[in-house]
Amino acid sequence: MLPENAPKPDHSVGELLVSYKATEGAARYFCKMCGAHLFFQRFETEAWQIATRVLEKVDGFVTFERHIYVEDTVDGGFSDWLPTITDRPLERWAMESSDNDEPLLGGYASKRPEISKVNKAQGKLHAHCQCGGVEMYIARPSARSSDITASWPDVLHHFDTGDASMHENETWWLRANKQKFLGGCCTCDSCRLAVGFEAIQWAFIPVNDISLDAEGKEPFKPDFGTLRMYRSSEGTRRRFCGTCGATVFWESDTRPDLIDVAVGLLDAPGGARAEQWLEWTTERVSFREDAVERAEELVSWLEKGLAEWGKKVQDREGPPEEVKKQQQRWRNGKEKS
Repeated sequence: MLPENAPKPDHSVGELLVSYKATEGAARYFCKMCGAHLFFQRFETEAWQIATRVLEKVDGFVTFERHIYVEDTVDGGFSDWLPTITDRPLERWAMESSDNDEPLLGGYASKRPEISKVNKAQGKLHAHCQCGGVEMYIARPSARSSDITASWPDVLHHFDTGDASMHENETWWLRANKQKFLGGCCTCDSCRLAVGFEAIQWAFIPVNDISLDAEGKEPFKPDFGTLRMYRSSEGTRRRFCGTCGATVFWESDTRPDLIDVAVGLLDAPGGARAEQWLEWTTERVSFREDAVERAEELVSWLEKGLAEWGKKVQDREGPPEEVKKQQQRWRNGKEKS
């Protein structure tokens, strides 16, 4: 939130930014070239908010105090991964914090009867942006999901530690005995500047598991609906909705058959983390070294929160299938020795 005495964006921002009326009382402003979100304006109070990731320094300048609209997530969403910063609990509010409400103290099962559109068309997962200009459907993993090769992402295999293509024969994007897709958090500078937020959640989805209709008859193509494209680096493309600014895809020439889909688009009935469809990697965030120079406090506590949440999931469900296989190989080696 910008202080009351801070200079406010003037009308010239309209030449560089797209304004989207997100609600009856507020608008978002994003870059028309790359899709980065910069401002959020409330009409009634004329208050302006700035997306923190466009700031070159956060530590010492920004204080994170609360999670708002947690009820919309159904499952708690990102607030479960960042419950505290410097041992200070972050408040969690069902909607927006106000004098007429109280923060959430424990669980946050939504009181709203239906938040998600449950798509029953052949078990596909509906995904869309806020304005509806970008819409698609994701099928469950199948045999065709394995019929591709792709280098490992930084969230699993740190690029600086060796050749990320060394295990291209492994289907790392498929988890839970190939019943779910992989999900992870990225904090790289490229995502920061092209999205505008501190961490972006990606799902790694083979393009042959995406269709543009519920029946699966219209195959995926990278340019449809209201999508706009921005080349953030050589061989890399980002796509966002040109109307509402929603981040949609990250694509690379190094793995054309596998793309990153922004998890915020997924209309999963179980909640924002789409845990029935995704298995989240919680050992690290991608490109954390980009974040520590400007927001070390935030990224360190996010990593801590992710690890603790992942441990709770393992305690509840048992280790992921890949971990079970590693444990079995270790036990087999011990027996032979």
